[in-house]
Amino acid sequence: MRIMLTVLLLALQGLDVALHIATDQFEPIRFVSNLIAAGGAILILVAARQSRIVGLVTGASYFLLNLVFLAQNGMTNPGTGALRVPLFGFVFFSVLLLVLCVMRAMKTEE
Repeated sequence: MRIMLTVLLLALQGLDVALHIATDQFEPIRFVSNLIAAGGAILILVAARQSRIVGLVTGASYFLLNLVFLAQNGMTNPGTGALRVPLFGFVFFSVLLLVLCVMRAMKTEE
């Protein structure tokens, strides 16, 4: 289960990056947040004892970078005028998967 959650999180981050590249909307701050989430997921998988702190730092960093992106670029996509629903979805599911990764890692350490 731990590996599956990690793979899902890595796939989600990869999909986010791929969509931005495919739609010519690459955003460096969001790319860095994707790298942080992916790296944190891998660290949680291989270092279960430190999963709580790694998860906290990873989740907070990922979330804060996406908040900075929203503060700089707004809640709507300037190209379409639409609310950034995909961003909210990616952030929600990424943080959820990080929490689940930490919970499974902590359970493994019991």
